[in-house]
Amino acid sequence: MTLAELAPQLANPQVRALAWLIGSPGLLEAQGEQVVTDDWCNAALAEAAPWLLALDREPKPLLDFLAQRPSRRVGRLAESLLSFWLRRRAGVELLAENLAVRGEQRTLGEFDFIFREPGQAQATHWETAVKFYLFRPEIGGLAGYAGPAGEDLLAAKAGRIFTRQLALGASPEGATALAALGVSTLRTRAWVKGWLFYPLGQAATPAAGTNPAHAHGWWLRHAPGWERELQAGRRYAILPRLDWLVWPWSAAEDETLSIAGLAAAVDLRMAAAGESLLVVEMEAEIKAGIKAEEGCWRESSRGFIVPATWGTAPV
Repeated sequence: MTLAELAPQLANPQVRALAWLIGSPGLLEAQGEQVVTDDWCNAALAEAAPWLLALDREPKPLLDFLAQRPSRRVGRLAESLLSFWLRRRAGVELLAENLAVRGEQRTLGEFDFIFREPGQAQATHWETAVKFYLFRPEIGGLAGYAGPAGEDLLAAKAGRIFTRQLALGASPEGATALAALGVSTLRTRAWVKGWLFYPLGQAATPAAGTNPAHAHGWWLRHAPGWERELQAGRRYAILPRLDWLVWPWSAAEDETLSIAGLAAAVDLRMAAAGESLLVVEMEAEIKAGIKAEEGCWRESSRGFIVPATWGTAPV
């Protein structure tokens, strides 16, 4: 079962987020065996589908697990969701998570996840990240992808993952930490998911080094008349940060906004905080020629509305 087939069947947002984390495409182009591939993720999702459907019917174990690990950070929420899955995936032995590696005077880094898969004697290290980057065509390349705040860059993140974080196990301090777990050899993988956003109205042309199949959306600057760039006849919602992982978003009509309602809400939020906002565009869900009565608006695209000054400073 593919992600597009499974995710709409899941009613609970956290379960849907977990399904997206497992089965969504990665952000980075496969580099030898250093990246968890989309094929691996597709197979893992197909394996997990019956379990996810059952969990959706009774999500309390997941909700209780998340309640024990509260965080306002999307990345931490993603780690908690992955931890819940790895702890329950058949045959997987989770050896450590967020294992710090310390030198004499400072922390050198940490192993996000160390586990053994079914039938594998060798342990696996996953360096995980869930990121959201907006593309600046005038810069281009991996350096052209900047975070919603305009500071975090995909080029820098990829560099840290491949040159430092995945090499942690090869350091003397990393080897010592692994030996304490009974691990002598380690295979390392980058597990990097998320979305890349391109200027609204421009082709989503992936830069070299990204996975061509990555999840993508659009971004739009909050300038006078910005709402006229949006598509008429659609409904909208502003996603809370901890719901950025949920895909696809769906809602009843009274939970959505018209373009005028969205414009008013965004204008207020920009005046108050001036932060980039993730917006979901939705279209009416049609079943057998009749608009569904509940959850009748479903995500058709998503994008960021960014402050007028976003991306105007050099990177």
